[in-house]
Amino acid sequence: MAYYEYRIGAEGGATTNLEDIISSPPSGCRFNQHSVVRVGGDGVAVGDGYQNFAWFFNYLSWADFDTLLDYIGTNASGMVRVKTRVPDGAGLNYLLGDCVMHRPRVPEEAKQHSGGWLDVSFRFTGLTGEIIVP
Repeated sequence: MAYYEYRIGAEGGATTNLEDIISSPPSGCRFNQHSVVRVGGDGVAVGDGYQNFAWFFNYLSWADFDTLLDYIGTNASGMVRVKTRVPDGAGLNYLLGDCVMHRPRVPEEAKQHSGGWLDVSFRFTGLTGEIIVP
C-alpha cells in the first residue's frame, strides 16, 4: 500500500484508488494554489485562477497509461473527479474535486522502456473541490 492515496473517477461521481487500477501510484505530485501568479510594480506576487496539479510517474506501463486515458477517451482533455494530496500550513491534506485532465504528450522513443514509458506526467487544471483532513 502506498503512503499517499490518489483516486480518480468520472466527473461528479465515485472515485477509485489508483492502486486498484494501475500497477503503481504516482511517484510525486506538484500542486499549485493558483494557475497564474503576477508580480506587481511593488514587487508583491498575487495569485489568481484555479488550483492545478500534476501527477508524476517514474515508470508507467503502456496498459496503465491507456487505463488512465480511458477517463478522457480520445479527447485532448476531459473532466474527471480526483482525490490528490495538497500541501497546506497544517500538514499534508487531500483535496477531492472535479478538474480537467489533460492528455500527456507521448514521450520520445528514447523514453520507452520494457513495455512502458519513463517520466510521464498527467496534468490537471481548473480544480475545484473540498479539503479533506485525514
